Amino acid sequence: MKSPLAGLVSDHFGINKRPPVDTAPFEHLFHEELLPVLSNQQDVYNILREMPHILENTGFLDGIDANAIHAMSASGMIVKVRADDVIVEAGKIEKEMYIILEGDCELYSGNKSVSHLGPGDIFVEVAFFRGDGERTASVRALSNARLLILKKNSLDSLWEKHPDAVYTILFRPGSVLAERVSDTTTQLRQASSAD
Repeated sequence: MKSPLAGLVSDHFGINKRPPVDTAPFEHLFHEELLPVLSNQQDVYNILREMPHILENTGFLDGIDANAIHAMSASGMIVKVRADDVIVEAGKIEKEMYIILEGDCELYSGNKSVSHLGPGDIFVEVAFFRGDGERTASVRALSNARLLILKKNSLDSLWEKHPDAVYTILFRPGSVLAERVSDTTTQLRQASSAD
């Protein structure tokens, strides 16, 4: 299917039409250290290899071979956020899971802080597993941070060649969810016995 913009593009751009855009005045914006999003497969893979201490502490990539991590890197992104940036907002529909590589974040609902998150922590796993993908809480950066973002559809494609890797990747957030349900149940029991 041809894009509805194809005709406009061919009318205005190409040989003997508009000159190419001069990006030289903006070159300083494209230095890698300044870019907030890193999506090149090899760059993402290299960063994951450089940070085994974080990923080993979480069990997130335990038992996943280098080929599967490299394949996952093709669709993963690493994002840099600044302190006070809102990363996700409650009520939004998204199908990503976030793993904190560096920095600290806060999970909150309304004006109430729910949890402090640090390197190795996973967040928005509830929306990742929900059918509608709706975020149930918001997350903001408490400090400058680097996050690994995995999209649900990328894990679907990874499943075809590396099902054991996907099982391992999904097991961790499943464990986190189970712990949170257990903690909430304990808190509810304590609150009801105090009444």
